[in-house]
Amino acid sequence: MTFEIEIDEKTEKAKNVFEFLDQQQIKYNPKKLTAKDAAFGMGRLATDAELAEYLNRCMLSETIDLNKLIDETKA
Repeated sequence: MTFEIEIDEKTEKAKNVFEFLDQQQIKYNPKKLTAKDAAFGMGRLATDAELAEYLNRCMLSETIDLNKLIDETKA
């Protein structure tokens, strides 16, 4: 099973997530930003095809509450 999670690696919560993954011996591989990823963050309007792809990926993905997951492991 593969999950994609967007996270700002510089935050305290991110450090907690990585620590949790290490403790649970869960493999993770930070994804490098592609040119397409960067373009979305620079104010460029997405094409209709890009928007449709993004919405489709969102609708098919499962969400997970990382704070709840971390709290459960601390208990």
